[in-house]
Amino acid sequence: MKKKNINLEKFDFRALSEITDTPSAVKGYVKEIIETAYESFRNKEENKRIIEFSEFYKEKLIEIEYRSNIQYTLSIAKNRKTNDTIIAKVKWPYKIKGEYRKYGYISVFIASTTKFPKGLKDPNLKSFAEEKIYKYIQSNAPIELLDTSGNTYEI
Repeated sequence: MKKKNINLEKFDFRALSEITDTPSAVKGYVKEIIETAYESFRNKEENKRIIEFSEFYKEKLIEIEYRSNIQYTLSIAKNRKTNDTIIAKVKWPYKIKGEYRKYGYISVFIASTTKFPKGLKDPNLKSFAEEKIYKYIQSNAPIELLDTSGNTYEI
């Protein structure tokens, strides 16, 4: 395998086709050159900001999609001294109240069983619970965005 001087600045790796004759050449030499070029590109100051901005919004789009279809389960918590309560266990892998939860779940109080006497079988419970969960998340985990200067703001 003949080593060739490759200009990593131009990202033109056609010259590598001459040295990809064995698996060890691909793993030991080609992979290393591409990794070096990739890291060099990502670490350039003018590219770093654009990449971080792009990655932030890519993740934000996933979060916003999740917000439109939040996963949760409802259960009844038995209370000795007061009426039983309906609680939602919400899967929430994002920041809430400024931090990530250890297990990725939050509990949201939905209502007392006096409001829904049929318990979990009440036909109005699902829409009421979804609205309550949405309001809880919106107030405790507002959508955070970046402006073009890299400053965060909430909507």
